[in-house]
Amino acid sequence: MAWALWGSILIMIGGLIGPNVSEGANGSPMVARRITNAQDLEDAVSGRLGGMRQSFTDAYSAPVETQPGIGDVYALPDVGLFAVQFQPRTEPAEEARAIWITLRSQRPATLPALTPHSADWTIDDALARVWPLLPADAELAEPIADAGTMSLLIACQSDALATVFETDGGCRVRLVTPTPETVSFALIALGGPEPRSGGTPVATPVDPCADVATWAKTTADRVAEAVSLLDAIAALVPDDPGTPEQLRLWATRFAAMAADQRGESPPSAASRANRLLADAFAAYAAALDEAAAALVANDEAAMERATTMLSSANADLTRGDAALTQALTRCGVLDAQETASIGHLQIVRFVYDDIVPAGCPIDHRMSVAPCA
Repeated sequence: MAWALWGSILIMIGGLIGPNVSEGANGSPMVARRITNAQDLEDAVSGRLGGMRQSFTDAYSAPVETQPGIGDVYALPDVGLFAVQFQPRTEPAEEARAIWITLRSQRPATLPALTPHSADWTIDDALARVWPLLPADAELAEPIADAGTMSLLIACQSDALATVFETDGGCRVRLVTPTPETVSFALIALGGPEPRSGGTPVATPVDPCADVATWAKTTADRVAEAVSLLDAIAALVPDDPGTPEQLRLWATRFAAMAADQRGESPPSAASRANRLLADAFAAYAAALDEAAAALVANDEAAMERATTMLSSANADLTRGDAALTQALTRCGVLDAQETASIGHLQIVRFVYDDIVPAGCPIDHRMSVAPCA
C-alpha cells in the first residue's frame, strides 16, 4: 500500500525541521484608485491583499474551512479554490491582514498544476479574477514570462500596502500556465519580484557582499515559510482523503517559492546559497506532486520514488543551509564561533537577530507595526 510509506516521509520531514524551529467582477477596469485618507486606505484593501480577516468575512461570508499552510478557504463562484493566508499570531485575529491569496480554476483538486485541463482560465479570465483581490490603488507592470517555471510573473505596487505593512508597497502575481494560453493557479502575495539592489553598472569593483542584509532577510522569510509548510506536511493525517489535494497545493507553493528565489539578485558571495535554496524548493515541489499522484493511484512504487525525491530535497536544503551560513559568515552577518553550534535551519534566527531589531518575530515582514 502506498500509505504504508507515508510514515517514512513524515519521519524524514520531522527530522529535518526538528523540535526547535518556529514556525470584483469579471471585466472590472484595471485602473488604480488614489488613496487620500484613512478610510480610503482601509477601503482600498478591504477583502483584498492587505485587508483584515474581518473584511473578507464581510465580503465573502465566513470561511468554509481552514487548510494548514494555505489559509482560510472562502466560497467564490466559478473558482475551484479561493484561500487567504493571514498574518500569524495577530490579536485580535479578525485584524490579521491578508498576506497571500491562492486561486485555482475548477480543475480536479489532485491534478498537477502544470497538467492542462479544460476548466483552466484564459490569461484574461485569470487577471479578471485577480484584479478585485489586489489593493484598489495597485498598479501592475507588464507580465514577464518565466519559462523555467511555466508561469507569468506580474509585479505590482500599492501605496496602501506600503502604509499598512510599512514596506515599499511591492506585491506580485504569479499565474501558473500549463499552456501558453491557460492558467491553472493565480498566486497573489506581498513583495515585489524586481531585483532589490537596483544597481547601475559602474566601473569600480563590485562588493561581493553588497546588499547582503536585504537578500538575507527575504531569503530567511522564504526559508521560514518552507519550514512552516514542512511542519504542516508532517502533521497530515495519512488516511485523510484530502491529503493528496493538500500536497498538490503545497507543491504549487514550493514551486512559486523556487521561482521567487531564482528571481532574487543575491550578492556574489551568496549566489551559490541562492541557487541551492531555489533548487531545494523546486525539489520539494516535485516530491510532493509525486507523493500526491502516488496516493491517488495507491501506487507503492510511485510512493517509493516520492520518498527518494523527498530525501534528495532534504539534502538540497541541507546544502543550501550550509551555503547560507558560509555566505553570511563571510559577509560578517555571523561570526565563525556562532555558526559552530547552529543546528539545521536555525540560521534563520541568526539572520533576523542581525538585520532586524531585537525582539522581532521571524515573520516580521508580516507584521503591521514595526518591531521596537
